[in-house]
Amino acid sequence: RRAALAASAAAAVCLWAAWSQVGTHRGLANAMPPPPAARQPAPGSTAGDLKHMARPAWWEIVYKTRAQADVAHNALAGSTHFGRAALQITHNEVDDEATGELSTVNVQNIDPERTEAEVVEFFKQCGDVVGAKRHDEVRFGLVVFKDEDSAFRAKNMFDGSELLGLKLRVEMDSTLDSLTRVIVHGLTGAVFWQQLREHFKAAGPIRVTTVHGGLTARVTFKRAEEAKAARSKPFDLARLMGSRRPINIDVPWDRYSQERVVRIRRLEDLETKCAGRGELEDVLRKHVGGAGEIVEFLLEEEQLPLEFMVPLRP
Repeated sequence: RRAALAASAAAAVCLWAAWSQVGTHRGLANAMPPPPAARQPAPGSTAGDLKHMARPAWWEIVYKTRAQADVAHNALAGSTHFGRAALQITHNEVDDEATGELSTVNVQNIDPERTEAEVVEFFKQCGDVVGAKRHDEVRFGLVVFKDEDSAFRAKNMFDGSELLGLKLRVEMDSTLDSLTRVIVHGLTGAVFWQQLREHFKAAGPIRVTTVHGGLTARVTFKRAEEAKAARSKPFDLARLMGSRRPINIDVPWDRYSQERVVRIRRLEDLETKCAGRGELEDVLRKHVGGAGEIVEFLLEEEQLPLEFMVPLRP
């Protein structure tokens, strides 16, 4: 199976290289001169050197009309204008507040170092661009299947599929002894574990589905049973300080073997209620402290897995 996985990966690279050229046949994709060629990471940097890596980004491009958005979707998808990989363009299925139409497209694979002016200049060849908003990709998902065949099937079935406005990138997780887990990249804020599970269930029986990323608190308790208690109500899914969205308490994606550790997510709304990160930490400590003795508390932006990071231009 591992040999088949390697062969599949090699075939995917060849297919990706071929696909990256499709934008050239439509004319519009080449209406502007190409940008400078992408440069390699600085000499001496390694895959683990985050100083030379950045989170990928995706953009919402708002056109004046739905018809113009359709032109961009059909004409520019597959363009390699921005140098790294073929653009992936999907329709945003939410009416734009300004235009009142489905006139927004979501665009992936734009170099994270590109400016708003550069992005708008490229996309206005398809119509009147009335708005452009960049989103750093901070969220990712994990899907654990009951067997390796199902995980391998999920990689083949759903890599490149669309879920709630973005195209997914699916990778086998090779950090485990068994190949039963896939890592899913390209999640909008609308995707929670339920949507992820529903999307992947056709590949085979699923054990666990989780979504990670963004501002996260990692809490280490003195005993494993205290961490287990913190992952249950009334601690999990609590709405603190009148926040609209409940917090989520679960195990960290990279610390399954450490039963004393939990991670707290969905903190964005709660953070707006606090005067700063210090008050946010105090509120969370007080809340989960009811489950047991805390020996370590870290409040930080959870890093994407390295395979999803993008090398910076030196």
